[in-house]
Amino acid sequence: MEMSQKDNASLERGELFPNEAVDISDERSRSKQSLDKEEKLASTGHSPALLPQIVGGGVSALVQVGLGMAAGYSGVTIPQLTRDNTTISGAVFDDNQVALFSSVVYLTATVGCLVGILPTVKFGPRTTMLICLPILLSGWISLYFSTTIPMIQASRGLIGVTIGVIESASYQYTTEISHSSIRGMMVGALDTLRQIGVLLVYGLGATGLTWQHIGLICGVTVAPVIAALIFLPHSPRWLVTQGRTQEASRSLAFYRGPRYDTTAELASISTQVEDVGKDSNLSIANQLRVMMQKGTLKVILYLTILFLAAQFTGNIVVVAYIVPILEAADISMNAFVAAMVVGGIRVVGTICSLLFVDHVGRKPALLVSFLTCGISLVSLGFFFSLKSHYDDVRGMDWVPLMCLVVFTFFSCVGHPTLNLVRGELLPTTVRSAAMPLLCSVMFGGFFLASQTFPLMASSLGASGTFWIYGGMCGLVATATAGVIPETRNEILENIALEKKGRKNRSRRE
Repeated sequence: MEMSQKDNASLERGELFPNEAVDISDERSRSKQSLDKEEKLASTGHSPALLPQIVGGGVSALVQVGLGMAAGYSGVTIPQLTRDNTTISGAVFDDNQVALFSSVVYLTATVGCLVGILPTVKFGPRTTMLICLPILLSGWISLYFSTTIPMIQASRGLIGVTIGVIESASYQYTTEISHSSIRGMMVGALDTLRQIGVLLVYGLGATGLTWQHIGLICGVTVAPVIAALIFLPHSPRWLVTQGRTQEASRSLAFYRGPRYDTTAELASISTQVEDVGKDSNLSIANQLRVMMQKGTLKVILYLTILFLAAQFTGNIVVVAYIVPILEAADISMNAFVAAMVVGGIRVVGTICSLLFVDHVGRKPALLVSFLTCGISLVSLGFFFSLKSHYDDVRGMDWVPLMCLVVFTFFSCVGHPTLNLVRGELLPTTVRSAAMPLLCSVMFGGFFLASQTFPLMASSLGASGTFWIYGGMCGLVATATAGVIPETRNEILENIALEKKGRKNRSRRE
């Protein structure tokens, strides 16, 4: 796509996203700055209440426990499904079926993200989750009763479709209800709960439970979330895009508390929506039209490329194939116990991300995490290279676990931060439609990475495979350094409206 000289000049000055996402006049800009000042004054009077935001974001984050369990499920059940003592009728899984079992959930999740655009825009992220969570529960129940390989794959596919819909809805809801001062922590909580889900399923695998019972327990985690979501209001920002301003005001009052003046924040949201046109009801057609504007399209295309590349940095492969990787490394520790260690590190990493992403900034967190991940994977590749050339590497059997621990920790700092930036860079006017599209890209990358890992490992060897993943980490870090703007403490509407290069940006205390 060709860019104008103005766009090229902006990029050369380090301005990733020129101010073309929503065209506004100088008078509108001055009005927006005035609203920002009023909002800042409101925040200095009484701080927004934390408890309602923690409750709302916490319920949305609980959705991610089930998603983490679905992602980690194959990592601990593949050994059962490839042995003769499996309870499946007919035959055990061969290599192709193993690859499909691990990756089909991501393939169908890609479809689910696209399907989810309609309900997310029309009904909002909260109602979308309420519709899809019972379907997710039915997928786990179906898996429990599966007795043939096609039934198992179909059940995994159903789980994937609902995950695709729920993933973007969960992130959108949390992003849109959170105050700018704690938005990084709130969105980070989603990733933390997802990693807890991975840890839980790893722990279930270490208990010796059958793959059926592990799946049934995964389904049990869905029911409490359905009950809790019923009592929460819609996202205030989604309500504004539907022209339901009075309901949006009540929703903001619920999430900011009775002592906080939400007038300026509501006005700021409404201003961006009104900038799209006279029709404040942003239907799918209207949102798609706005997405095709040059500035907005540029943001979406960049995030698409970045998210696709990020899925080949080894994160999902380690999650989906953790036990087979550890068994191939021939470490002295039991592979299932080691998987629990790695799962625990995933939780620690996301908690650390949650704690300091609002303090050190998004860009430094992304740079440090992906560079360190690259070094860890390259080192792991060297271990597998030595192992292929020398019979006895017992003195170095601590290396693969250490590499995986370091990689996992920093990966669980980098990827949650990347998810946070995704929601922040998307304008409110298109977030309901654009978020599912970007999530479909993410799950598509999950599928390709998970599906191709066995093929890459057999053709390139484990060493070559991890070297490629390490190189991709370096590419993501380079792209981050060159173009990602710093969004810490920025009001969501400001991120879409203002240029990165401006130094005097309105910040909310």
